[in-house]
Amino acid sequence: MKRNLGKLKKCLSAALITTVALTQVLMAVPSVSAASTNLALGKSITSNNYTQNYTSTNANDGNTSTYWEGAANTYPNTLTVDLGTAQSINQIAVLLPPSWGARTQTFSVLTSTDNSTYNTAVPSNTYTFDPAANTNTVTVNVPTTTARYVRLSFTANSGATGGQVAEFQVFGTGTGGSGTPDLVVTGISESPANPTTGAAVTFSATVLNQGTGATPAGTIVGCQFQVDGTEVSWSDTDTTSLAAGSSVTLKANNGPSGSATWMATAGSHTILAWVDDVNRIAESNENNNQYSTNLTVNSGSSLPDLLVTGVTTSPVSPATGSAVSFTANVMNQGTAAGAPGTVSFSVDGTQVTTSANNTTALEAGSSTTISGTGTWTATSGTHTIAASVDINNITAESNESNNSYSTSLTIGSSGGQPDLIVTGITSNPASPLTGNAVIFSATIKNQGTGATPAGTIVGCQFEVDGTEVSWSDTDTSSLAAGASVTLTANNGPSGSAAWTATTGNHTILAWVDDVNRIAESNENNNQYSISLGVAASPMPDLVVTSLTYTPTSPVTGNTVTLTATIKNQGTAAGAPGITAFAVDGTQVSASSNNTTALAVGGTTTVTGTWTASTVGNHSVTATVDNANTTAESNETNNTDSTTITVTPQPGIDFVVTGITYTPQYPSVGSAVTFSATVQNQGTVAGAAGTVTFSVDGTQVAAANSTASIAAGSSLTITASSAWMQPAAHIQSLQWQIPHIRQLKQTTATTALAQP
Repeated sequence: MKRNLGKLKKCLSAALITTVALTQVLMAVPSVSAASTNLALGKSITSNNYTQNYTSTNANDGNTSTYWEGAANTYPNTLTVDLGTAQSINQIAVLLPPSWGARTQTFSVLTSTDNSTYNTAVPSNTYTFDPAANTNTVTVNVPTTTARYVRLSFTANSGATGGQVAEFQVFGTGTGGSGTPDLVVTGISESPANPTTGAAVTFSATVLNQGTGATPAGTIVGCQFQVDGTEVSWSDTDTTSLAAGSSVTLKANNGPSGSATWMATAGSHTILAWVDDVNRIAESNENNNQYSTNLTVNSGSSLPDLLVTGVTTSPVSPATGSAVSFTANVMNQGTAAGAPGTVSFSVDGTQVTTSANNTTALEAGSSTTISGTGTWTATSGTHTIAASVDINNITAESNESNNSYSTSLTIGSSGGQPDLIVTGITSNPASPLTGNAVIFSATIKNQGTGATPAGTIVGCQFEVDGTEVSWSDTDTSSLAAGASVTLTANNGPSGSAAWTATTGNHTILAWVDDVNRIAESNENNNQYSISLGVAASPMPDLVVTSLTYTPTSPVTGNTVTLTATIKNQGTAAGAPGITAFAVDGTQVSASSNNTTALAVGGTTTVTGTWTASTVGNHSVTATVDNANTTAESNETNNTDSTTITVTPQPGIDFVVTGITYTPQYPSVGSAVTFSATVQNQGTVAGAAGTVTFSVDGTQVAAANSTASIAAGSSLTITASSAWMQPAAHIQSLQWQIPHIRQLKQTTATTALAQP
């Protein structure tokens, strides 16, 4: 934190007093005592959008001079910090740079444990940031809650077109009790700072406890140092308790060779520091203890390394016919002083002037400007301007291949030149949903020194995730230097100016003068991009949440009632349609077509029936919207299943499971032997009794079996008969069991053919 706790408490008190004076609305919550540790410092932080280079990571880096700013006019702008684990929080603070002028911002505070479902902890309010009254710091008490993700959602800012945060701080009791430490390495240094081959190098690591509790006193806070994957030294002498939020520098004091130093070898090396490498300390995160950096060791012979880092012209924006002089910025990035010698300047590959021979040595790390002695007469068009240092090789360098630099320069026919840039992108609708037709507009500024030519199209192409979707090509007015214009898409590759929105986060790019109709002083700054989130359109999502049956222990022959509970877990109402019930993959029942919309979160029940005919386990399914009459956000979760176990009826239960006959192709009048396989699927043994066989409804044979068939067993019973009919027939088998308490008849059929 940039201020100590005492000062922060004073700022909070001043902010509360100022709140009363300004009638600013704050959420009324019970009095809380915020923990001294900023739980958000250095944690992962994201935003739904940002402008220019004011990214989300600026908002919890501990520096109020850097800040995050949401994309212009794309409210809500959201800023979300991941605390790493679920923490108990009761207060947040939002800081702006202390030097900024007063302004108001409207935002709400939301929390989540899974980064999916967010709850409003503090409703939207308008807060005043005032450098005099509250040092541009707003503190908001939050009803004590447990959260891993804390989000600010901005909807207005009187001082800018998007939300702004220099520091987003979260306070609370953390994980409870004394908390748990979390050690990370934030930097590595070496002594000497720029070692050469053969130097004895001692490494040090800066270690931060970013957890919620201190390390135990008396326990070593150790650190191992590796070079290119090999351990070279370690630090194991620090046993002081490291408080949450505090840092310490650990210096190597020993190593596997008995020395705390590494003998430097020439080349580029990866240096790794591994805090608590032997796991002496229990941490909330055991997977973030390593940090690495690169170290280059010179061979020992120091040499200069001269290069050109930039070229400027005078005048800055020359017109055709102007006398142009050139100046190069020369830097020595080597390890020893060296003279730049002569610098040459060329246009489109032809040398046009040189500098005087500079024999004064340029110190290592220093820069200087060197100008050509002559001028070049400018011609219209775009040219490549190049500068090369030490063209006569009077200075020996460590790298002789990096002495040249080039840039482009566009010369107009007269006067200044335009320079078109995109300063903003908007969409209509501003917050599109999936399926919306979206029209993009771009704000174009001419930041050059000349107007665009009248009658020439100032065009703009719009891309979504790298694919062109539309363009604007109707504006032919001259755009004066310093002026702006808004270009709205009027056509596209599909024949439409609109893009059909799809769910997710997208990169929207606007490219002014994409086909180079206009000569500009800078042709490399015509693109601008923003992020645009598209939420899914509300849709129903019908699911079967339970499938039950009665009776709960059915026996063969029972009529089983199947009951399905249907729920709409989507975001829009939808009709359940037909609910189908299937047993072992075969549909056995279906409801009528329910066309009444089921409200979001609503439930209804549907029933069907099935006659339990076969003993054993059966897979039963219920499928809502079986005919797909309702479009849903998820079409793959309409079915639920359960297993029904059917047991036999008490007593004897005979069934015929098959019929055979021989010969396979009987002749007229020949004797045919019929066989029936009889199964007892009941629970008591019994004899099948008389089994009759019939052909085309006429009995032709019978057999009486007195053999007992055990429960679950089968018996083959045969009978013979001379059959006289000369055509193909359907043979029917009938059997009956006389004089038994339970009497049942079953008929099975099979085709019987003659040659």
